[in-house]
Amino acid sequence: GGGGGGGRGAGEPLRLVEAPSAKALGAGQVDANPSNNWAGFTINVTGDSLPDFAAIGATGSGAAGSTVTVEIGIRNVGPATHYVEGDPYEGRSRLRVTVPEGSSLAQLPKGCSAVDGEGNPDPHPERLDAAYYECWGPEYIETGKSYTFPLSLRIDRVVADAAGEVEENWLEDSNPANDKAALVLNGTGGNGGGLPVTGAQVGAIVVSGALLLGAGVIMLVVTRRRRVDRLAN
Repeated sequence: GGGGGGGRGAGEPLRLVEAPSAKALGAGQVDANPSNNWAGFTINVTGDSLPDFAAIGATGSGAAGSTVTVEIGIRNVGPATHYVEGDPYEGRSRLRVTVPEGSSLAQLPKGCSAVDGEGNPDPHPERLDAAYYECWGPEYIETGKSYTFPLSLRIDRVVADAAGEVEENWLEDSNPANDKAALVLNGTGGNGGGLPVTGAQVGAIVVSGALLLGAGVIMLVVTRRRRVDRLAN
């Protein structure tokens, strides 16, 4: 029966029909050409404030047949944080490692591969007896911070002052003088062919030098004080 005083309708039963506009919105959208769904641009930053990256070398010693593990890497001297986003290799730091004479790798560090003397990929990139290796650094290095990784060297034969090298050779920086650092095995007091060993080792030398300087000042003060006492007596 009807309600509200009205009679029963004589037309067809009412049905809910989806509107055309609603159907269009609900249907999945198809991209005719997904290959162009990106954009790229280059920003040229002008100025003379280039970053400075320094290689970190190391020293070690051991007998023939032993394995020596040292820490090598790169330090961001500044003035800004180095950060790369996007391409996993474009703009990242890269180290070139020259293995000291008489040694070979005990194991291949992550991100490293063998190369020839010109930096071309070796046909066997995971070999452990190559003379040169290239290793990729991180995408992010804060100012004043360092990125280091362990390098395990097997001493096949002992060579006095066996000099290798760690070189930061990928990023343009303001101070090429610190792009190379010595990697020395079984040193006899030399400096690895004239190259400095930067990083933690230098810090230790500086601290030791400061302590010795402080001790010298104390000895000088005591000596002078004793001399004054003797003159007074």
